[in-house]
Amino acid sequence: MVNENEANFPEIRYVEINPKLLAFFGSEETVFTRSEDGTLILFHLEDRNEDTPALYMEPKKLKDLSERVAKRFKSDLHLKLKEDGETESEVSQLVTEWVDISIDDSISNDKEIVNFGAINLKEVISELLQGYKKDNFGNLMREVDKLDYSTAQHSIEIMFYVVNYFESQKIDRVDRRSKVGALAALLHDVGKQTISDKIILKAGPLDDEELKTIKNHPDFGKDVLDQIDFKGLGFSDSDIKDIYDAEYQHHEREDGSGYPLGLKREEISENYGDN
Repeated sequence: MVNENEANFPEIRYVEINPKLLAFFGSEETVFTRSEDGTLILFHLEDRNEDTPALYMEPKKLKDLSERVAKRFKSDLHLKLKEDGETESEVSQLVTEWVDISIDDSISNDKEIVNFGAINLKEVISELLQGYKKDNFGNLMREVDKLDYSTAQHSIEIMFYVVNYFESQKIDRVDRRSKVGALAALLHDVGKQTISDKIILKAGPLDDEELKTIKNHPDFGKDVLDQIDFKGLGFSDSDIKDIYDAEYQHHEREDGSGYPLGLKREEISENYGDN
């Protein structure tokens, strides 16, 4: 007789849950542990303690949960940026908490290329803020706040991927290249704030008109960047050009099949096009 608390569904590839996400689980979530022979055993979250083994969940349910967490972060960010007297430290703390929760659960999940285990996220944010005038980081985050929750999540994670890349190249996080690259990554999709969430978050394939609109987001982004006082942030003309190039060219491809201009390898600013 099969124990009613046991289940084994070989056709479903259950995935391990990022422990940092457990704080967002409701009691109704269905999770499992594994026995020594690999059998999935239903686990009740109220029984969790420091000795609880790894927990597993259906990929689709975990994806839905991650989406809810992203929406909550976006809501918290929006409220924090609206508060009177908000400070850079409060906003940066919220961003730090978000990355700490989400980075291991990102879509690419490429642990060989991106490994944040050795990086102190609070130090990263602090160092990125060095030299910024009061409230400037909050103002930059307001541009991110105008994005849908999925793009906001993506932009913040890409910023930390860039920081991680420069660190792997032995380039200090307070180095101009690292700071400009991080800011360019944070703002690379700001043009999407002008596009309807119905298109950005559409579950199915985009029709021709919707795809055309999406492909215009680099042009829309240039208009957004024009409203930011980069000189006031302490960036040089060369830095500002790099930020604009990153925003405008991040969908160009070496073979010329990208957009919006169809640039080829030799025409794309270094490091800013798609692979």
